[in-house]
Amino acid sequence: MNAKCYRTVFNAARGMLVAVEESARSTGKGRSAGSRAGRRCACALMLTAAGALASPGLQAQSLTVDRGASGPHPVVGVAANGTPVVNINAPSAAGVSSNAFTHYNVGQAGVVLNNSGQHSQTQIAGWVQGNPFLGNNSARVILNQVTSGNPSTLAGPTEIAGNRANLIIANPAGIACSGCSFVQAPRVTLTTGTPNFDALGNLSSLSVQQGQITVNGAGLDARGAQLDLLSRAMAINGAVWAERLNAVAGANRIDYGSVTPTAIAGTGPAPQVAIDVGQLGSMYGGGATRLIGTEQGLGVNIGGNLAALTGRLDLSANGDVTITPTGRVQSAADLAMAAPNVTNQGVVSTPGTVSISGGTTNTGSVIAGGNVAIAGPQIVNAGTIGAGVDANGGVTQAGSVALNATGTVRNGGSLLAGRDVGVSAGSIDAGNGNVSARGAVTLTTAGDVSSRGAAVSADSVAIQAGGTLDNAAGNLWSATGMQVGAQRVANQGGLLGAVGDVAVAAGSVDNGAGTIGSQTGSLNVNSTGAIANAGGKLIAAQDASLTGTGLGNQGGTVSARNLSINTGTGAIDNTGGTVSAAGTAAIGAGALVNRGGTLAAVGDVTLKVSSLDNTGGALGSQTAGLHLDSAGAIDNAGGKLVAAQDASLTGTGLGNQAGTVSARNLSINTGTGALDNTKGTVSAAGTATVNAGSLINQGGTLAAVADVRANVGRLDNTGGALGSQTASLSVISTGAIDNAGGKLVAARDATFSAASLGNAERDVSALGLIIHAGSRTVRHSDCPLSASDAGTVHAGHLLDRR
Repeated sequence: MNAKCYRTVFNAARGMLVAVEESARSTGKGRSAGSRAGRRCACALMLTAAGALASPGLQAQSLTVDRGASGPHPVVGVAANGTPVVNINAPSAAGVSSNAFTHYNVGQAGVVLNNSGQHSQTQIAGWVQGNPFLGNNSARVILNQVTSGNPSTLAGPTEIAGNRANLIIANPAGIACSGCSFVQAPRVTLTTGTPNFDALGNLSSLSVQQGQITVNGAGLDARGAQLDLLSRAMAINGAVWAERLNAVAGANRIDYGSVTPTAIAGTGPAPQVAIDVGQLGSMYGGGATRLIGTEQGLGVNIGGNLAALTGRLDLSANGDVTITPTGRVQSAADLAMAAPNVTNQGVVSTPGTVSISGGTTNTGSVIAGGNVAIAGPQIVNAGTIGAGVDANGGVTQAGSVALNATGTVRNGGSLLAGRDVGVSAGSIDAGNGNVSARGAVTLTTAGDVSSRGAAVSADSVAIQAGGTLDNAAGNLWSATGMQVGAQRVANQGGLLGAVGDVAVAAGSVDNGAGTIGSQTGSLNVNSTGAIANAGGKLIAAQDASLTGTGLGNQGGTVSARNLSINTGTGAIDNTGGTVSAAGTAAIGAGALVNRGGTLAAVGDVTLKVSSLDNTGGALGSQTAGLHLDSAGAIDNAGGKLVAAQDASLTGTGLGNQAGTVSARNLSINTGTGALDNTKGTVSAAGTATVNAGSLINQGGTLAAVADVRANVGRLDNTGGALGSQTASLSVISTGAIDNAGGKLVAARDATFSAASLGNAERDVSALGLIIHAGSRTVRHSDCPLSASDAGTVHAGHLLDRR
């Protein structure tokens, strides 16, 4: 009638009490043994009197109580289904049940830790009898400590019967887990440390000086519980699951309440690595996840998966952290890593923020939905660092990338941000890399910035370098505006551009074959040294201002709406180049060389230079005036100096051999210097006024529609033409006028005042003619002096050889 109820009898062969059907009897010692144990009907449990369990059928299960330990001892038995059951010691006043073992190995069948004085239903052993050591009490903390040098193997579940309690398994010799799990334990601590208690008996801390925790194939399942792994070293080659996960490696005294480590001296040789998560290993924390390696020089290797599924993840080490190509570090919230050096070849990702402290090398990917902040002595990125990245991989969220290094930041990979990218370092090398931001890109360094071959694009770009900005063959582009400050800007074949305003301040600028400019805004280049733009482009849709000690624009282009160029006493070399303005152009320089070049504006052109060489060049205004003030000579041989409105040319001389000077109203003043218009053309749609030391118009033309006034030291009009189409002509020469084969004509009055007038083979004609030659001779052989209205000739001698 009691086929399903059990009682205990003494088994002489095994030397222990065993569970049998109620009808069975004991052997060797009669009924008395069974009577002492009590005849209870309990559907599961009987305990061993010896306090030890070891059976080949339980797959290496071995739970041996340390009988030499002080105080009471736990009792180990088995349930009816063969599952080991440990009646734990009664707890202290602080609620801690301390249990000492020489062997603590849990097989696949698992073990029940009995924390109830009453019968309890369990998941792995069914009903178990109440723990007689507890009565109505129960433990808050169960501490199972191995006191021998035997490592522990946990291959099955550990269940706490009755009331839930925090569980600590402590074995300085090491703990290996493969298939271990925990039931009814809100907090599980596996440690190779030894416990420390305060004066009230509370477990205050654990001292770890040696030992390794290893998780293999079948893994460790502590889902629903906080899991603390506390050892000098860890090797994770299986899956670890927990609600909250703390893994602390190194020689430490670890506060039990906060799991905060304080470094202490270890025993024996140090391990090679603090935490090693192998390729087949993984660690998943449902909530907050922390990995901490405190021992100096001991790092963390992650070749598998490390994840905080709903909370934040923190990883810190006093040695290097290495995430291999197969490694994945993920967090549902913020993710932080700190180590002397962090190397990521795998994937680091979170929808929150990423913070990395330490020298960082990334050849994999660091991706955040929020911000990414990396700080260390040096940062190298050959992979991808992205902030503001959504679940689909799009850069759509307001995340920023901030890289701060005391040494060098190198980016040969990609920096992506839904908001800003900021880099501050001793030097910055972004060569052949990619930087893209929807907000601002800011690069700041006391040293050099290299963006050679790089592509940088953002809403705005600001670069401040104490040394050189080297953007050779690079592409820096801003949607709104760009600001660049550097000791030297080298943009050979590169692009520094923006849709909005562009400002460059530098010690020198080399834009050879490059482009610096604005698509719709203004350009300001301010250099304390020279600006080199050979074959390059300095352009703006609005105003442009170029300031430097010189401008070399050989074969280059400078273009703006309103253009201002000031090189002080330095030269502007526009040989074969183009300088143009849709509005006005104002230029101040030492020597201006425009050989074969073009310097033109739709509006006024104003130049103040020490000299002008416009040989074969074109200089002027399409619809407005030209004002040229040269402290030295003006050379326009084969060139063009033109204006649609008034033009004034001032210099110590003007060489216009085979050149062209034209304007509406034209004023030329060379002081005592010569105006050489040999085979050239000087014309005005209005008036023309010339002041020169000598006017050489051999085979040339100097003409105006309105009045022509020439005040010269000498006029040589041999074979030339000088006059007014509709108005008067006045030539006042302190020296001779030579008109051999030339023409001096006026539609109205003509006045000539000279020391002498030679008019061989050509004519002088006007409506009214006045010639004043003082005491000198007027020669007009072969060609007439004619006046259709009135004429007056004053001369010392009049020679007519006709």
